Amino acid sequence: MQKQGFTLIELLVVVAIIGIIATIAIPNLVGSKDKAKEAEVKAGIHAIQTALESYAVDHDGNYPQTNAVIGGEKSEADILIKEEYLIEYPKNPFTEPEKPMRNSGINSFSQGDFGYQRTPDKPYDYILQGYGAKATSGKKKNGIIIQLKPTGGK
Repeated sequence: MQKQGFTLIELLVVVAIIGIIATIAIPNLVGSKDKAKEAEVKAGIHAIQTALESYAVDHDGNYPQTNAVIGGEKSEADILIKEEYLIEYPKNPFTEPEKPMRNSGINSFSQGDFGYQRTPDKPYDYILQGYGAKATSGKKKNGIIIQLKPTGGK
């Protein structure tokens, strides 16, 4: 009677193949969670941009003052909330539990937040940035994953 089963060599070959596949797949999977969060930040930035553009349409092409766009929890001090251009700010996917995105400033680079600044001498111009997973590491232009500026202007 002949015994059936796998030889040691066959098992080692299978384990080696699984190891090779794992070394290829795992690095791709590790970054996918951060990429998904960055995609969520980009979507949130576009929602804020839409609110800013709507505000400008209603205010003769002028964007809100830098200190009037606060972000975070609902606040009557925030012009986009007060004038109902936004019901609430998009959620920051990098915080646990998710909190609303806040205006951390143009040079802050806080993960998942945004930076808004109206150009002081040009009320019809602004910069809006979103910060991603590498916000503090110095990569990707200090973590800036999206930077928007108005396309028109006076």
